[in-house]
Order: sequence, then C-alpha cells, then structure tokens
Amino acid sequence: MTSRRIKVLRLTVGLGLVVSLAACGGTSQGTTTNTVPASPDLTVYGKDIKFDQTEYSAKAGTVNLAYISQGNQTHNLIIEDSAGNKVGTKLAVGPGSKTGEVLTLTAGTYKMYCDIPGHKQSMNSVLIVS
Repeated sequence: MTSRRIKVLRLTVGLGLVVSLAACGGTSQGTTTNTVPASPDLTVYGKDIKFDQTEYSAKAGTVNLAYISQGNQTHNLIIEDSAGNKVGTKLAVGPGSKTGEVLTLTAGTYKMYCDIPGHKQSMNSVLIVS
C-alpha cells in the first residue's frame, strides 16, 4: 500500500471515530437492553395513538424502563429533559412487542413522546423524577 493510501485510510477511520463520538452527546445516560427488566421501575404502555398515562413518576438515579406495545401500530418513545436534550435512546416497538432501557436520571421534569408523524400531538406524556 502506498504512503498516500495509508494517510487517506487513517483520515477516514479518524473522521468516522469523531462522528461516532459526537453522536453520543446528551446529559443523561441510557443503555438499551431490548428486553423488559424483570422488575421495571417504570413501565410505559404504547396503545393506539396514546400512552397509558399522561404522567409518570420515578425516583432519581438508575431507572429500569420497560416500553410495551398494546396496540396495532408501531410506536417509539423519546424522553427529553427540560433543556430539550434526549435522554437515553429512541425506543421503538411494533404491535405486541416490548423493549427496555436502563437510564440514569436526575430530579426534574421530562417530556415523553412518540415522534412518528401524526402521533406526537396525542402520544405525549410527562415524567416527573424526584
């Protein structure tokens, strides 16, 4: 391999790493498990164009979140802090499916919503962490 090709390869790999790290920004941490925890601290049910509650609560710290579909449509769950920063990852569920995530949350009020077009107006809720 020529010296020029090695330099281009190194630059390409380096830029890929920078882009990957930049995409990981945010103020709270989350780890998607793709399974529902045995004893979730917070369970959100996605029904057809609504969540099962308009307000949820959790204690600050580590929160085991379960997101379960009880509807006939695909939905997702996005959580944002009061500054509009996404918390954790966008969780998606299809009809009859479920997923989970472990979050580290600080006290405050969070927005929860589904961002699928036409869903956000009626599929939104509040999470109060104390």
